[in-house]
Amino acid sequence: MRVYEVKLDHGFRKYFNTMMRRAKVNYLDKEDMMGHTTGLEKNYERYNEEDFERFSEYEKAIPFLTVSDAERLRLENTGQSRRISEMQNAQEAEIAGLKRMVKELAERMETVSGVGKAPEPRSS
Repeated sequence: MRVYEVKLDHGFRKYFNTMMRRAKVNYLDKEDMMGHTTGLEKNYERYNEEDFERFSEYEKAIPFLTVSDAERLRLENTGQSRRISEMQNAQEAEIAGLKRMVKELAERMETVSGVGKAPEPRSS
C-alpha cells in the first residue's frame, strides 16, 4: 500500500476552494481568484482590471479562510451585540407601553371612583 502526501500548494488551493464555496462566493469570481479559466472571458468579460473589484466577494470568505479564530469571534461578537441592542430597545418600548397603560388605568379608576371619595356600596 502506498501513502500519497498531499502537496502543500495543492492542499491549500483545495482548502481555499472549499472555504470560498462555503462562503457562497460567486463562482466566476472564485475561479478567477484561483487562476482558473472559465472559457467565458474572451466573449463576455470586457473590463479593465481596475474597474472590477472582487474584494466584496473575497470578504465573504474571510471568516472561513482565517486560521486564527480572532476574526470569526469578532464577527460573532458584533452580531451578538447588535441582537442585544435590538432586544434592549424592544424591552424599553414594551416597558414604556406598560407604563402608559398603568397611567391610563389609574386615571380611569380616579374618574370612576371620584377623586378622594370612597366608592359607594352597591345595594341589591
